[in-house]
Amino acid sequence: MGLLYESTDVMGWGIWIFVLFALMAFNEFSRTTKWGGIALFLILPVILTIFVWPTTAAPGNEYGTGTWFNWVKTYSALAGCLGFMAIRYYPSIAKKKWVLWFPPGILALNILEACIRDFQVYMYGAWDGAYIDNLWVMSGPWNIMNGIAGLLNIIAICGWVGSELLTTYLLRNLKWELLGKTVL
Repeated sequence: MGLLYESTDVMGWGIWIFVLFALMAFNEFSRTTKWGGIALFLILPVILTIFVWPTTAAPGNEYGTGTWFNWVKTYSALAGCLGFMAIRYYPSIAKKKWVLWFPPGILALNILEACIRDFQVYMYGAWDGAYIDNLWVMSGPWNIMNGIAGLLNIIAICGWVGSELLTTYLLRNLKWELLGKTVL
C-alpha cells in the first residue's frame, strides 16, 4: 500500500504518461482497423492464454490474480470486444434481430460477475480484512449493498427488447413520488 501514498518523481510521471499514450495508441489501432482489433482482441489473448497467463494468473500466485473472477472478467470483456467487432464489421450479423440482445446482455453479464464477487467477498467473513488467495479483501455491508446495486443496474438496463416497454408500461403505470410531489 505504500506505493499509493508516496510522492511520484519525474521518472514515475514519465512512465505514467508513456503508458497512457501507449494505451491510447493501442486503442486507436484496435478501434480504427479490423486487423488491429483482431490482433489485440483475438490473437494476443490466445498467445497470452497459452504462454503467459498460466504462470502469472495461476491459482495461488503471488499477485492475487489467480481467482475465478480475474479469468471470467478478462474473457467476458474479450467476448464483448469480439462481439462488437462482429456487429461492426459484418453487416449480415448486425441485421439479425437477436443481435440487439448482445450489448445489454454482455453488459449484464459483466455486472453480474462483479455482483457475485461482492457476495463472495462478504461470505469470506473477513471483517477486519484478510489476504485471501494472495489478495487483500475486506468483508462488510458495502459488499452486499454493491451487489444489490449491481443487480438493480442489470434490471434497469435499457434496450433489452426496446425502450417501448419501459415508456409505455412501467413509467406510465407507476407514479413516482419525490418529496411528496408526483413526478410522473
